[in-house]
Amino acid sequence: MRSVKLKHSKSKIDKAGEALKNKCGTQEDMVQALDVLSNWRAYHAAPLDTFAKVLKERAQKINDKTIVAQRLKRTPSIVLKLSNHSTMRLSTMQDIGLSLIMMDKFN
Repeated sequence: MRSVKLKHSKSKIDKAGEALKNKCGTQEDMVQALDVLSNWRAYHAAPLDTFAKVLKERAQKINDKTIVAQRLKRTPSIVLKLSNHSTMRLSTMQDIGLSLIMMDKFN
């Protein structure tokens, strides 16, 4: 997977998160905030992919039936989390990308 360059500063990312959280600004402001969020989210894809590949290689050495899954948090989930946690900043959200490992320990 090709890495995405981060286009915005962390302060601009946080401002976009605040705009989305508070649903404030013009429609153009909201579109721009969503663009910033989209870039921030995509920025996490390549490291997540690399981590999942390494995790899968190592886990399959232990058990060849290992399944490794990964996901990026969806945009509506990110906005909802920002809305539900008043002190949450978009630039410090910890779970934008997630890898999960499942092993069949019974075979």
